[in-house]
Amino acid sequence: MFKHLPLKGLYKAHFFGARFIHGNINAEFGFEYGGNKKLDKVINQAFEQSKSAYINDEIIMFLAHELTVKTIENRTQKGNLSGEWIVYQIYEGQKYYLALGCHKESDQDIYGRVQAAYRLDFPFLVSTGT
Repeated sequence: MFKHLPLKGLYKAHFFGARFIHGNINAEFGFEYGGNKKLDKVINQAFEQSKSAYINDEIIMFLAHELTVKTIENRTQKGNLSGEWIVYQIYEGQKYYLALGCHKESDQDIYGRVQAAYRLDFPFLVSTGT
């Protein structure tokens, strides 16, 4: 549930799709900032397992798996997958889906779409005090 105005009282459910894979991998390894300790650890593991002083197929395969499949699996298990939101309201035991939102936009922008949904599709929800 959102805890701050203007979305306070509304609920959100996260959804994930293939277009969010890049962002999750970037968040895990800090590629935007030149990498982080997790990235260093994976690279070191790759070379330690291979016992090679140069990059070979074994290292490439290990890195490809660790930086993609393993990352998404780990973030899923930890509940850290990042995607976007479906914003909804519960009224009389029913969920009413009002808008989609993403992390990069302001709550006010999302709330503008919620207000439009109230006006166009769910005028009875406006009086519920969200």
